[in-house]
Amino acid sequence: RLSSSSSSAESQESIGGDLAARVFGLLSVMDTGVHQQRYQENSRQRLDMAVLGFFQNFRKVYIGEQVMQSSNVYSKLGERLGLADHQAVLTLLLQKIATNLKVYGSSEGLVHLTLGLFQDLATGYMSGKLLLKLEAVHFMLGHDTSAFYSFLDHAANSRNRTCYYNTL
Repeated sequence: RLSSSSSSAESQESIGGDLAARVFGLLSVMDTGVHQQRYQENSRQRLDMAVLGFFQNFRKVYIGEQVMQSSNVYSKLGERLGLADHQAVLTLLLQKIATNLKVYGSSEGLVHLTLGLFQDLATGYMSGKLLLKLEAVHFMLGHDTSAFYSFLDHAANSRNRTCYYNTL
């Protein structure tokens, strides 16, 4: 009975890895080409909210203090997308966070969800230490103005602005 639960956990991780690979792969399509012109459409914003929800759940399970280093999820991500470790995944998450903060300045709800993910990543002990090593974080620290992040110009984002600077 114990071996069946072990194989069940492995198959669930395999399925989780497949799903994660598809969502992370979707990012390369979402933020390029003709899709860049759709940021103000409601359907696009709902898609980004769904992706952020997935990232929050992924973070809770696969990034942080209680994560197994030998997770099958990272082997699937490595096979399919070249994202073989926490740093590669965190870099991709930070790129998505930065993109959202650049293009969704007028969408207070989406900015709030994006900053919630950023703050949750930064407050974890292990993930916070990993973030400090990433070039994407150094870019965000050096370019923390409205010239780079349009949400900083919108009055409706005053609480989000406070959250952003607090997280940095």
